[in-house]
Amino acid sequence: MFLVEKIIFLKKVALFADMSSDELLAIAQISREESYASGTVVFNEGDPGDKMYLIASGKIDLSKRSDGSSARIASLSSGSCFGEMAILTDAGRTLTAVAAEPSVLLSICKEDFKTIVEEVPSVPFQIFNVLCQRLRSML
Repeated sequence: MFLVEKIIFLKKVALFADMSSDELLAIAQISREESYASGTVVFNEGDPGDKMYLIASGKIDLSKRSDGSSARIASLSSGSCFGEMAILTDAGRTLTAVAAEPSVLLSICKEDFKTIVEEVPSVPFQIFNVLCQRLRSML
């Protein structure tokens, strides 16, 4: 995916939709494209969280272990993001993510994100705003 394609895609993701062109450019520059075949585990529950992911194409199933079995929590498709808490905290993964079909993801590494926060301090406030809206909608 070319840089301009990443910027256009990021603008369609709720977490980044209200960001300026400069903020989107900064995020696009640190994002990396990753491809996953159907059935491939992106990460397991309990793994260290070092990246967040944006679904450019495909479908990702999120599941949680409980009483020795695994229960699907959500199925996410293009334009969705997951694992975003990993770049904000030092906690391990709370869910398992598996490609339900061939998928292309953009990943954002925690260390690269920290650099962006230092260089473009408005970025985390945009993200915090979206996360707070999500929390409010659950109440």
